[in-house]
Amino acid sequence: MASLAELATQLEIGPSLLAPVVAGALYVRLSWDAEAAQPEGRDWQIGAKTVLAAIALLGAFHFGRGLRALVHLLLTFERFGARLESLAPDLFVGGLVVAAALWLLFPRTNVEQYPRVRRLMAGIVALLGGILCIEGLVELVSALLAWPSWNAVALALSTVVTSAGSVAVGGYVLARESGIEVPPLPTRD
Repeated sequence: MASLAELATQLEIGPSLLAPVVAGALYVRLSWDAEAAQPEGRDWQIGAKTVLAAIALLGAFHFGRGLRALVHLLLTFERFGARLESLAPDLFVGGLVVAAALWLLFPRTNVEQYPRVRRLMAGIVALLGGILCIEGLVELVSALLAWPSWNAVALALSTVVTSAGSVAVGGYVLARESGIEVPPLPTRD
């Protein structure tokens, strides 16, 4: 069976094409929740938060792709300069988009009063990270058994490491936003 990345490549589906679909699904879900759970007052910023969420998720995809390429580069050190140059845009732009959306623009909305969008975003990150982690583990075991090259093993390992990070971050935020008791993150004293 083809991996998700191979399937997406075969169908020519990229993150830019999926972003509007994800935004539409987020908007429908947020609107449905708003109608059912908030009869006393409607959240009039659903549209703005949906756009920000879709942009943040697209940025997170690019950041994750750049981070995976960086981990792979650090595991192999092959063609270091050229590969570093090719991964830098994903890493830099993705990180900048996520930071701007989550820490600069989201706080200007009513996300504190109506936080459902944070739970949905965290759930999407955790879900996609989990799917990619399972796919990466399958690829890693296959690469270890066949051992075509260290490069193939390192690529699968970098996929597992970065997608496990997505599961951890998305799962932690989802749990915290859902009212599940989780340990606080360590802070600098």
